[in-house]
Amino acid sequence: MMQQQTRQVYLITFLTAIVGFGLWWYTRNYYLNVDLAGIILFSVLYILSEVFSVQLPKGGTVSIGFALDIAAIIIFGPFLAALISLGGIIGNLFHTTFRIVKFTFNVSLLLLTTSLAGLVYYWFGGSNVNLLLTYDLVPLGVTALVYLLINASLLTAIVAVANGADFATTWRANVRWALPSFLALAPLGYLLAAVYIVMGIPGAILLIVPLLLARFSFNQYIETKNAHLSVVQALATALEAKDSYTKGHSDRVAEYSALICHQLELPEDFTEDLIQAARMHDIGKIGVSEEILNKPGQLTGNEYELIKGYSRIGSNILEQ
Repeated sequence: MMQQQTRQVYLITFLTAIVGFGLWWYTRNYYLNVDLAGIILFSVLYILSEVFSVQLPKGGTVSIGFALDIAAIIIFGPFLAALISLGGIIGNLFHTTFRIVKFTFNVSLLLLTTSLAGLVYYWFGGSNVNLLLTYDLVPLGVTALVYLLINASLLTAIVAVANGADFATTWRANVRWALPSFLALAPLGYLLAAVYIVMGIPGAILLIVPLLLARFSFNQYIETKNAHLSVVQALATALEAKDSYTKGHSDRVAEYSALICHQLELPEDFTEDLIQAARMHDIGKIGVSEEILNKPGQLTGNEYELIKGYSRIGSNILEQ
């Protein structure tokens, strides 16, 4: 089974490389603007976008790479834009382990998606000199959708094969999360291109500053969320220390809840909430004395009433 998965990963990587490099070479016949200073600037921006990308709690990263792709397609044309975008691969190496298959796939995927997105932008009549958003809105939207669908499909395919996951479920989760991000970053990339065309390098750098601030804000959000998850885990651990009889029970309930949710193909955000609820469902026992929790004999009527009250205590804790 493992050998079959490995062969499938190699096959997907090989096909992506063939199509990606072929499509990239084909785009050399389209608009080409060899602006050396701009190429250097955007190459550096690509590297920085990945070096300072935000790590997500469940793995993966968020960066402004797609906005840079849109801007580079408009300014330099799809051939150079795809080539410049490889700076993101270099930046990604700062916080990931180098693996030849993964590196080859990522390079091929970037060439394929950026080249195809560039072709779509120009096929639908997108402009590259005198930009007018009302005129370029349709090309921009179609470009973002094509980029997202190709990128998400190929990434999902190789991840699903490598991890033995269901393609459809993984694809829906990826697209559902990424669609708002891509649709928001596309106008941002267009704005970056417009500012660069009018104001040059100083204007582009000036626009990047708010993006860095946005990255800082989002990173703060991720850290806050991680801290929240740590508190949840600490409370569950405190409960286990108090009631050794049910040690590991909450983790098992959370594990079974996750398996059921995935089997039923329930939304990721609902699944995450349910897993947290499963870990915390007995937290009210913290408010019940150990003598009652660990009493070896039968409970009295009053003790039983106290035990039944732990759900209310748990609700009060979680409300805060």
